[in-house]
Amino acid sequence: MTELTPETLEAARKSLQECLSESVVPREYWDEIAHWLEATHVENLFLVGRDAIGAWWAAKEVRKLGFAINFAKSGCMPGNWFPEGENWDVAQANAKYKLVADWQCLIDHEALSKI
Repeated sequence: MTELTPETLEAARKSLQECLSESVVPREYWDEIAHWLEATHVENLFLVGRDAIGAWWAAKEVRKLGFAINFAKSGCMPGNWFPEGENWDVAQANAKYKLVADWQCLIDHEALSKI
């Protein structure tokens, strides 16, 4: 496991910013993503921008359905749920498709809890 030094966290934040700048994620979500990662401590779990953004997106989507994800138990890599595509709408549809495909895995690992 990677030691979470200030340098490691700074590298993770840089990875996040680079990933966001190369993505179709609207700029208005960037601060929300960074704050969510810090507030939930998910930034300590996923040090690669793609995984961090995928975790944010999936958590937001499952919350709409009344659930929360325990990423440590999930058995899935949230980078799989990274929204990518030619525009934000297509990117979200692609990410939602991948999240639905992984739903049974989340259930099997007891990673979803009702909120």
